[in-house]
Amino acid sequence: MWRKFVFPFLFIIIIIVVMETINSQMKESQILNKEAAQPTPISPSISHQFEQYEELLERPKIGLSTYVSHPIEEWIEKYGEPSRIEPSLYAYHWYIYPKMRTMVGVNTDGTINQIYTMNEELNTEPYRIDESVEHVLSTAILNTEVAFQHEDNQYIFTLTQEDIQERLLLAFQQLNMQIYFDVEEKRIEAIRFIDDATLLLHQPYDLYYEGTVSPRPPVSSEQSSDVYRAAERQLVDLSNWLRLSHARKKLESDYSLTVFARRMSEQFALSALTEEKSDNLPNRLKQFNIKHEKAGENTALSSGDAIEVMHGFLNSPEHRKVMLSDQYTHIGASVYGNYYVLEYIYKAPDPAEYEEMR
Repeated sequence: MWRKFVFPFLFIIIIIVVMETINSQMKESQILNKEAAQPTPISPSISHQFEQYEELLERPKIGLSTYVSHPIEEWIEKYGEPSRIEPSLYAYHWYIYPKMRTMVGVNTDGTINQIYTMNEELNTEPYRIDESVEHVLSTAILNTEVAFQHEDNQYIFTLTQEDIQERLLLAFQQLNMQIYFDVEEKRIEAIRFIDDATLLLHQPYDLYYEGTVSPRPPVSSEQSSDVYRAAERQLVDLSNWLRLSHARKKLESDYSLTVFARRMSEQFALSALTEEKSDNLPNRLKQFNIKHEKAGENTALSSGDAIEVMHGFLNSPEHRKVMLSDQYTHIGASVYGNYYVLEYIYKAPDPAEYEEMR
């Protein structure tokens, strides 16, 4: 009599174990939506409110921020030539320093418009990488509204509570400091110094303005391939820099996985327009004949750059788990319009390669 109940029960247990094993091997996250709101014009009748924002903090006199608005030659004299120079989504160029975990934005006239770093050894006065969130919030002059004038126009960036917790904005004279926090570990993960014009170009926070606001320059079809490929490489760099700061192994860039990611970013953009649902990750990888033992995927819809997207992933528990997992060995990345895709797999070493390494 008891066997009639035991065998069905064991069968159910086996099914549950198998399903849990499959789920542990496939981590498919929801799309992280970081689209910014459209800028909002302010009525001239209330423009007098800008008067309260006239006082800005004095710029730091030492550290990385002092290079912003200066010629790139001054930076190169101190820190050397970059490993790569790449186009950006915003019509300036990125100078990439992987060993320093640093990126420098350079205008067409050769002046530095921003510096982003995860390097705790660099001087990021007035705050430093790894400093606690508690210390920053207790010592900084916090404003939920940051305003300034630029080319006879007046602007106010408004910060939400989420912004203050994840990417605080401090305004100095002709300079802004974005502090990217790791919400889980409650510390500064990275810092970006950025000038007014470039911050307005990025529009990473809700923006109110009197006058005019310039849209992000469109990426032409001739430029799109170079710009998107550069952003892909930056996503891989930023992924590995974040993994390094969290004591994870570097992931190897995989060409077949990158091609797969490119197709996925295009399909995600198409499905957003047509409301079609994309197939699940295991089936999609199978269709592309990508060999793997484990796989994960992070996707984002964002009007920001690769930096904003990666810090969004870091502070989303679901995406963070995939991004910092020690179960993967290879990565592929893609950018298409406002769609960002990161694919992760564990690929066992080829036996022949392993013997050669020995």
